[in-house]
Amino acid sequence: MNNSIYFWDNSLNGGIGNFTYYLGAEGSNQGVGVSGGSRYIAAMQGFFVKTSASATLVMDNGIRIHNNTPFYKDGNTNSLIRLQVVSGNYSDETVVRFDANATSEADNAYDCWKLFASNVPQLSTVTTDNVNMAINTFPKVESNLIVPLQLNAGITGNFTIQATEMLNFNGSPVMLEDKILNITQDLTQNPIYSFTASIGDNPDRFNLHFKSVNGINDPSESKVTIYSWDKTVYINPGKVNLHGQVVVYDILGKPVATKQLEGSSLYCLQLNITPGCYIVKVITGNNVYSQKVVIK
Repeated sequence: MNNSIYFWDNSLNGGIGNFTYYLGAEGSNQGVGVSGGSRYIAAMQGFFVKTSASATLVMDNGIRIHNNTPFYKDGNTNSLIRLQVVSGNYSDETVVRFDANATSEADNAYDCWKLFASNVPQLSTVTTDNVNMAINTFPKVESNLIVPLQLNAGITGNFTIQATEMLNFNGSPVMLEDKILNITQDLTQNPIYSFTASIGDNPDRFNLHFKSVNGINDPSESKVTIYSWDKTVYINPGKVNLHGQVVVYDILGKPVATKQLEGSSLYCLQLNITPGCYIVKVITGNNVYSQKVVIK
């Protein structure tokens, strides 16, 4: 049986309603709720659970409580980010967190599957085995971890995505990438991103980029790193202020793409080229940084 409980709250989003979630404590993580979800279930309140096979859920008098005292969780030293999308009176949440016992794929004990409501914004992240999650737990922030963030707009209008909670990233950046507008924003410096969206838009619009959370003295922060995801090349300058250009070469040494670089933000170079191996060179002043990447 999955470690999550799911509720439908008809009072959310001006009476349209939305799902709420609670993922119980497991490993080194404390329990966490999304969109107001709690481990407490009111009398006569219906709820959902997820199972991988036929199962029986037994609840006896030993689990009852008789007061309204909230659950105060113990201090959590793991990294966590809570994102909220808002458009007018409508909103939705998703959480990404980290636990050494989890995997990057769907985990019954560490993840909470996304249930989609209609006609309201829906925000979720995607596991490496392509499952949408309301609460998505990864084992650790590996070098240049990218987590797809999907938005089912539900309505047409102005939106914001806000990092309403960020825990234990120790000064490491968390970058939000808008693949449509080719904009990246460090949510640790500016937690609110504004944009417009419409019903029927491709939900696969955003990525979250994480760096190592081992500490602010991580020497990799001062290095230029180059990596790829699908058909996009990313250049993360760390603390280096880049002035120059990036050139992408095929395996025969022929240039297939170039872009000017200026400043110290995350650069994205979207490529419309044949899948395969390529060499990316960043040329700036007296320095040249190069990396082989795979374009899918």
